Amino acid sequence: MTLFVKLGGSLITGKSADEREVRRDLLREICRDLAELMKDQELIVAHGAGSFGHSLAREYGIDSGKCDPLGIAATRASVVLLNALVCSIMSESNLPAYPISPAQLVVFREDAPPLFNSGPVERALDSGVLPVLHGDVVPSLPSGCRILSADEVPLLLMESSRLRPSMAVFVTNVPGVLKSGRVLRKLSLGELYGIPTWGVGDATGGMKKKLEVAADLVRSEIEVVIGGFTRAGDLIKLVRGEAGTRIVR
Repeated sequence: MTLFVKLGGSLITGKSADEREVRRDLLREICRDLAELMKDQELIVAHGAGSFGHSLAREYGIDSGKCDPLGIAATRASVVLLNALVCSIMSESNLPAYPISPAQLVVFREDAPPLFNSGPVERALDSGVLPVLHGDVVPSLPSGCRILSADEVPLLLMESSRLRPSMAVFVTNVPGVLKSGRVLRKLSLGELYGIPTWGVGDATGGMKKKLEVAADLVRSEIEVVIGGFTRAGDLIKLVRGEAGTRIVR
């Protein structure tokens, strides 16, 4: 069994784009749950860019399709820095975190499926380390570049029989998909478009993108849970189906 865990950028980073802080104490709590989960299954992690990426993507217009070389370089440098910081904290927590940048794995194409080199992630798992990917600016033809949300990573993993996850857990800064302030414990594909957050997004699409990806995964027989994290044990509850929102057919 391979479990995919996506850590939301707004969960693991501070709100201020100027400060670009990692919420170290919270990330250490998350690491406790990740270590527990790794005992029973293979694990692949991806994290969002949070304050390290979204403001730069907007500043340079990358989120609207512009591929300014300086903007690509600045945004990528910032998200790669976040990835290094996340992996460093994980290593300090005795997790064998192995940083992998999607920009070196994938090329998107306008009228064809993306070209995805799964080899580095497969070899990482074979070596017993924990692959840690991230939201990134990746090559795209013919436009030149495109933002890859960390939410989209499991769609790439599906292309490899070795990496295809049996479950995808999206960990956010809210306890699940909300409707009228209440967490929906179960949400069917037919109900997705009735969610008020459907039109709300950040540089990578926000909850709308998350639900779109969730729908694609569920249609491919992959379990999907969306939920929050405040303390150690919360991620375990999401995996067990004891918290969050489960997306179903």
